Amino acid sequence: MKSCILLVNIIVLSFFCSCKYANKRLESRFIDLKAAIDLPNKRNIDDYCRDVSYIKLETSDSVLLRSPSYLFTPNTIVAYESSSLYQFSYEGKFLNSYEKKGQGPMDLMGVNKVLWNSEREEIYVIDGALGKILILDEKLNFLDCMLFRLPAYRFVVNDDYIYYGLYRNDYRKLPLKAVGRFCILNGKNEMFYDSEFPYFSTDMYPMFSFGTKLSNNDTIFYFRENRSDSIFSFTPNDSTKRFAYKINVGNTYPPELDYNQNARSERKNYIIAGDCIFLDDLVFVSYFYKNSNIKTAVFHENSGKTFCLEESESNKIDGGLPIILIQKVQGRKFYAGQIIPSYHLTDDFISRVKKNDTSGELINILTRTTSEDNPILMFVELK
Repeated sequence: MKSCILLVNIIVLSFFCSCKYANKRLESRFIDLKAAIDLPNKRNIDDYCRDVSYIKLETSDSVLLRSPSYLFTPNTIVAYESSSLYQFSYEGKFLNSYEKKGQGPMDLMGVNKVLWNSEREEIYVIDGALGKILILDEKLNFLDCMLFRLPAYRFVVNDDYIYYGLYRNDYRKLPLKAVGRFCILNGKNEMFYDSEFPYFSTDMYPMFSFGTKLSNNDTIFYFRENRSDSIFSFTPNDSTKRFAYKINVGNTYPPELDYNQNARSERKNYIIAGDCIFLDDLVFVSYFYKNSNIKTAVFHENSGKTFCLEESESNKIDGGLPIILIQKVQGRKFYAGQIIPSYHLTDDFISRVKKNDTSGELINILTRTTSEDNPILMFVELK
């Protein structure tokens, strides 16, 4: 009898301990964005950075860039805009280009996104206008072309697959799925993970592009549907959907604000979470609130605390552009923006850099830059 009572006590104690552990784990995954916004004190992104560096892209008569997007491979930088790609070394030297505008198998009408496959050492150029993917090697040599007419919103490449978050369009009744993947070997497409939300009844097109946010930290993939407060994860080897984080934004804005032009201004009254950057110890969360400027908060894994970051016109390290984590390059190094000489090269900007740039790196670059030069890329290394 005593042994039975002891066994019951052990079971009950184990149950309460497991519940307590589960609650603690949930709390450690709770990104309280609303509470962070209400706090008067903000943190500065500069406090999370150990270094800022720059790469000035070579300028020539045949390569004049306005405001391109970038892909970073292990050995080169690929700048892309319109229907062309331009390749530079990490010293900024121009190497190669891919300029084939047209509608043939090797041609491009417009570049929506460029992706790097580290396992296959291939570059994928997504052309939404022609509904296809060009496959290039790392030196921009043409390898193949595949049809790609999918409602993709965000992309992550792993091994033989391109994973993508799906667009959300209740008007066109796109499939109520959250994530899909495209096999680069055979062109087959697979959609998985049911949407958390039923169709919203609307007779209007969405005002903006909305869809599932998808990103990764090494082999862990994270996704969050539009208007959802829950972030889930999975791995390529195990597609089981797992709860990862909950973002507290207070009241989620009603779905009609995605479609009703007359009520568009009401969106500013809601905290709207955007893309996230996931590291082992930090999660950076972009969000909109009150005005059109994108803001950033940071969640600390170890303490479970969330802090909003200050908005600034410059960074405290050298007086240059404000630091915004845009794209991971390698490890904890991020592309953080570009100085467009025709726009940024003002007397005020140069004067501020002269005053704050103790290392002299940026001011040295600016003194040999004209307003007609190609962009200067900014990189930051996180602590």
